[in-house]
Amino acid sequence: MPLLDVDQLTMRFGGLTAVNAVDLGVEAGEIFSVIGPNGAGKTTVFNAITGIYEPSAGQIRFAGGRLARPFTVWVVLTCALVGLATGLALALFMGNIDKLWRASIRRNLYDPARPFTYANAAREGLSYLRGDLAVERQQDGTFRVVSADATQWLGNAPSREQANELRDRFDALVAAAAAGEPLPPPVQRDGQFLIQHQGVTLATFASADMAERLLDKLAAIPTQRATFRITLASSLLLGLVVGTAGAFAVWRQSRRTPDVIALGGLARTFQNIRLFHDMTVIENVLVGLDRKFSRNPLHLIMRTPSVRQAEQVHLQKAAELLQFVGLGKQSSALAKNLPYGDQRRLEIARALATGPQLLLLDEPAAGMNPAESDDLMRLVRKIRDDGVTVVLIEHHMKLVMNISDRIAVLNHGEKIAEGTPSHVQADPQVIEAYLGQEEVT
Repeated sequence: MPLLDVDQLTMRFGGLTAVNAVDLGVEAGEIFSVIGPNGAGKTTVFNAITGIYEPSAGQIRFAGGRLARPFTVWVVLTCALVGLATGLALALFMGNIDKLWRASIRRNLYDPARPFTYANAAREGLSYLRGDLAVERQQDGTFRVVSADATQWLGNAPSREQANELRDRFDALVAAAAAGEPLPPPVQRDGQFLIQHQGVTLATFASADMAERLLDKLAAIPTQRATFRITLASSLLLGLVVGTAGAFAVWRQSRRTPDVIALGGLARTFQNIRLFHDMTVIENVLVGLDRKFSRNPLHLIMRTPSVRQAEQVHLQKAAELLQFVGLGKQSSALAKNLPYGDQRRLEIARALATGPQLLLLDEPAAGMNPAESDDLMRLVRKIRDDGVTVVLIEHHMKLVMNISDRIAVLNHGEKIAEGTPSHVQADPQVIEAYLGQEEVT
């Protein structure tokens, strides 16, 4: 089984197909080169393998599996929690945050006879969300019974206890209206119109119209309450679905990000050198070792003995890698002050610091003179002999032909040849891609 198996890889950017159904199989322990004219799609293949691009089609398998974040129960729980939080936020928004604040906080803050507690606030808030009638203290010290959102006044009482009793009786009338029972008509007495429940007067009005308006308010409360609850439930469900789906989409999009690929054992360098230029040479290599460092913030802040010991181990490892690539005497120099060829070596050392099984090198000999190219050739062989499989993109044909075990040739996004250096060198399609049809003829 190949260490790296690229199966029918396709990359499309809008209407442009940059890579079309490319197959590559890289065996463990070999040096595999990808060559082709400029614009053939070589770097695009590398970007797809290393998670910078998400393939439009095809599969990329590494060490027999797919390099991606695993789908676990924690992913399900996290997406569900995000969905629940989104649903609650949307439900609260649709339930009117201002009115919820009034019901849960304001009613409790301005009643000196009842100290504010979070428990009372929570109970009042839940009561509002259920659409229950409420009792509010007025500035003159009396109390009134209002609808859940405090937009409708129902009755007054001199004390909280009497107001609570009045609220319960109004609740009984609302329950009767919800059950389809007719509400008792106003009772006329001494020129006034009374709203009564079980013989107890709940409100007194000077006209029948005013009494009827109160009864209409009570009769409308069940419908308003049902509508409000449906709105809350729908908002909660919509937020739950949208939040969960959004969280899953974000997680899915990050399944094959470069950090996941690197943690899986695959590292790369870039066509354009990407060093931390204002950091020292050894600090650049330590960046590559970061994945093996402690993730406990408390240990890092307190610089525990284990952290200090790990720092020494990593410094030693970084020094060994610099020695391996021939930069052992330049560890304290700034990366930007290194010659071009040494910057290439430093980038390779940083990639090796991640501990890869497979190293992708994108035009490592670009800009090098012949002596530097020969040194690079020896370094690539040392890396392979050290147990790391190497895949490289290169235009330097002498280097490619001298160190490659096998070569794949791309042209216009398609693979036109694959085999040993001698086989590829003699392939008519390869000659045509590099030299043109007339030279082949």
